[in-house]
Amino acid sequence: PLLQPSPTVSGVGKGRLSRSGFHRETDDGSGAMAPDAVELRFTEHWTNADVVKWLLRVDQKIFVPGAIVNNIAGATMLSVKKEQLSEAFSCPGQPSPGTHSLESLWNHIQHLQKPAGTMEEKWCDDPKNEEMYGRLLQHPSGWNYDREYNEWVDFFELFVELAIVNHVEQALVFHKDMCQTVILVLSSLGTLLTSSTLLKQSDDSNSSSVTSMIQAIIIAFVSFLTTLMSGYAQIKTPVWREKSRIINEFQTAGEQLTNLWYENLTKPLDDRMPFNKFRDEAKVLHDRLPSRSALELSPSDRNAALMSIKSTDPTTWRRAFLFLEVKQKGCCMNWCRSSKVELVEPVGDLYDDMLMRFSGEDMGEYVATAEVFKMDKKKSKRSFLKLQGLVADDDDMEDVA
Repeated sequence: PLLQPSPTVSGVGKGRLSRSGFHRETDDGSGAMAPDAVELRFTEHWTNADVVKWLLRVDQKIFVPGAIVNNIAGATMLSVKKEQLSEAFSCPGQPSPGTHSLESLWNHIQHLQKPAGTMEEKWCDDPKNEEMYGRLLQHPSGWNYDREYNEWVDFFELFVELAIVNHVEQALVFHKDMCQTVILVLSSLGTLLTSSTLLKQSDDSNSSSVTSMIQAIIIAFVSFLTTLMSGYAQIKTPVWREKSRIINEFQTAGEQLTNLWYENLTKPLDDRMPFNKFRDEAKVLHDRLPSRSALELSPSDRNAALMSIKSTDPTTWRRAFLFLEVKQKGCCMNWCRSSKVELVEPVGDLYDDMLMRFSGEDMGEYVATAEVFKMDKKKSKRSFLKLQGLVADDDDMEDVA
């Protein structure tokens, strides 16, 4: 998980799909739409397993053996013609599907091959459906409320990780610079001591052996420290260089991905990329992100980064971390409270409020009615003020402007 420590949280928020990293149930991690989602279209990213799952969903199980044997994938489904169906889904040892079965399969394929522009705009107008009332269910662009919500989840999680990584990089650069500075100081000190000893010995040939011995011990100790630090730097330099390279890769791809999210999620639907194209581009950028294991951020690295963000970047802290921070209670020592930051994802509607604050109150502006959007913003602001101790639990929502 991105947050350390962070429990696995499922089914939170306004009944949205469970969150499990950058891609949730509607997405299989490949950027392709999962076959069990609503109103989706074939994409070239569908695997053979996706096709089989879809065949079972639409009750076309008679074609499953042929799909498996012939390894039918999304690209084939996009290009197949009606007269090719029988051959494409044939299976040795199995009777050929009948004409009616082939006609039924073709109708299902045609339905999913329709361009996204043929999808009608549809809103939830059932007041009994509290979770979705006043929210966009489908749109010709392919966007809807749940899809935008999940993209904001991905945006938020990557933003948090980028903030941590940026401060880890700053600490790494500081550590390298300090190491080089210490080596330089020790080397200079050793040279100075050696030179002064030689000069003193040349001027005073009668100097005591004790003084000479003490000077020799000091020079030897400084030389030892210099050698030790130089060896440490020599051993660590390849590690630092590789870690810096991975961090830079993560920052580059992460910034491009966050720009893609920002340029689409904050615009009206007609000004955005069609959802399928957006997901394809996001998938390409997501694949460029080094894995979390490759970053090798230890708990101490993360905690130091969080402490740095909290103390030096209050804007980022309020935007992304305020809702996540666990307030330390019952600790008898002040240093304990100030030396560790614990983050846990909020549960329920509080997670939605956090996303709204993170988005700058942009989330849902174009995929919810004005009334619902206004209420979402008011709820989010109240939660934000409550966390800051500016409103009480029993304050009326109307009191929050």
